[in-house]
Amino acid sequence: MKIEMIKSKDYFQSDNFGIWVMEEQEPRPLHTHNFDELVFVLGGTAIHYTDNDEYPLVRGDVFVLRGHHAHGFKDNEKLHLVNILYNREHFNKTKKEFTNIDGFQALFVYEPKYRDRHKFETKLHLTTEQIDEVLPLLKLFGKELTTKHEGYEIAAESIFRMLVLEVSRFYSQMDLIRPKELYKITTAIRYMERNFAEHISVPILANLTCMNRSAFYRAFKKITGSSPIEYLVRIRIKKAASMLSDNTEMYVTDALAMCGFDNSSYFTRQFKSVMGITPREFVKKNRDAGN
Repeated sequence: MKIEMIKSKDYFQSDNFGIWVMEEQEPRPLHTHNFDELVFVLGGTAIHYTDNDEYPLVRGDVFVLRGHHAHGFKDNEKLHLVNILYNREHFNKTKKEFTNIDGFQALFVYEPKYRDRHKFETKLHLTTEQIDEVLPLLKLFGKELTTKHEGYEIAAESIFRMLVLEVSRFYSQMDLIRPKELYKITTAIRYMERNFAEHISVPILANLTCMNRSAFYRAFKKITGSSPIEYLVRIRIKKAASMLSDNTEMYVTDALAMCGFDNSSYFTRQFKSVMGITPREFVKKNRDAGN
């Protein structure tokens, strides 16, 4: 079956943003797009589906769609959506401002990444009061992009950031068990990414998330598909590869030590498992490419 590819040039009102308001949206077959979306369900119901799963939608649901993930809508009942469309490359440059906000990491980074594992149970769901808070921002965002008055791109950028901040805060405040579970695991992942060279154990991470060790381990494995230590090793290997790639004069022994490894044989095995080649082969490949 051919899957439609939607392009930003047909829906964006500026270089980096677009808004697509759909009232009583008709069913839509599987499609992809070359941009990402922040989707607000403001009314009605539907089934959001991918090529391997289905998820019910109701008023108040908010979620991020990565453009390369094929998806569609069916069984629509007066479905009312507001889709905030944004250029992923541009977003990657600006999202550094939000890296210290756990709700942002959970909603924009980890929820879409691990959605197939947790069956969309960790999507954001807004209360009526929260919907009333974001509606003025959605309307203002649309007004700026459609009227295109002087400085509208600057205004749209500012409003978009406010929307991202608002929904990230809302995610942090959710009381549902599964979103809180993802939020806690996100906290542990960010700790590992920041402190990868230090001694990190499952008890340390469990204590950080205020979970007991077994509950933390089960939740982490369920959400990411890896054990906490397997995930940490992968982070360390990626960091080491980045160091060796950025500095072709760096020794492998220096990189492994700087990334928390104290055994070269173990490092070599793990590096090959993650990167597909040994560290020395990786260094040689990078140096040959540089020359």
